[in-house]
Amino acid sequence: MGLSLRDSRAEAEQRGWMDRTFLRSERIILSYRDADERLRRIAQVLTQDFGLVPGNRVLLRGGNAIELAVAWLAVVQAGLIAVCTMPLLRAKELSYPLAKGKIALALCDARLSDEMEKAKAQSPDLKRIVYWGNGAQIIPPHDHGIAAAIDRVGPALAIDRVATKDGGARFRSLAQAEIDR
Repeated sequence: MGLSLRDSRAEAEQRGWMDRTFLRSERIILSYRDADERLRRIAQVLTQDFGLVPGNRVLLRGGNAIELAVAWLAVVQAGLIAVCTMPLLRAKELSYPLAKGKIALALCDARLSDEMEKAKAQSPDLKRIVYWGNGAQIIPPHDHGIAAAIDRVGPALAIDRVATKDGGARFRSLAQAEIDR
């Protein structure tokens, strides 16, 4: 029988491993304690701020990175169903799992936003896309309750997609968005 996330955390705590490395990449190293804190905060935002309930599906879109791993773990911890997609999928290909799963929320690496936005236009069930990247954690952009979500998720930067004058898009931190107002 496999270990659940709770069992794994309890074992790490019991053995004194909470400060040992749990996830590692070239950019970031997360201890069991750091990962546990992020998972709890993200799961709380998914259920309380986004109103998702166990059994809801969440599309995850990103490369092989710690942010995607943490997003997947948080989705599972919240009792939700993670629907992972490859970063190479185009909008039309993304629209199939979005429609079949009636997915209302997607968590996506900001570098993949162009195809994700196109997929949203083709997917009436998809109500919200939350981007991460540039060191940001997953929190709800474009949300009136953003201050409460940031308090729960922590002080890390969240990013917001902004149209540029030439018709493209750029990303800015929500902290910068507050300065721009």
